[in-house]
Amino acid sequence: MVPASGGRAALAAVDSVAPAVVVLDLAMPDLDGLEVLHRLRADGNDVPVCVLSARDEVQDRVRGLEAGADDYVVKPFALEEVAARLHALLRAAARPRRAGRSRPATWWSTRRPAAPPAPGATSS
Repeated sequence: MVPASGGRAALAAVDSVAPAVVVLDLAMPDLDGLEVLHRLRADGNDVPVCVLSARDEVQDRVRGLEAGADDYVVKPFALEEVAARLHALLRAAARPRRAGRSRPATWWSTRRPAAPPAPGATSS
């Protein structure tokens, strides 16, 4: 485990350590957790991320998941539950990935499958 004192330190730690999973608080000095998450995903880093936050409104949880979090746990929480969720993220990350997919499919994915070609359409 590598603790980080703020958002910039968290990004530096992820770059230097290449962790198997990240536990990310949203309330951090200098860069909040959502900004850290946006930067990780923008850089193409697909490390599994579990957000721990006191922000418990539905729109907060949705915002975190849409930003690229793989899980979102609201404080207060039971350590046993967080440990089980982290193990689940590690199991999912260890599964073989299908071609063309950089991250495992998740139930909250907003991507829709491509529509099949129209009858009589030709591909180029």
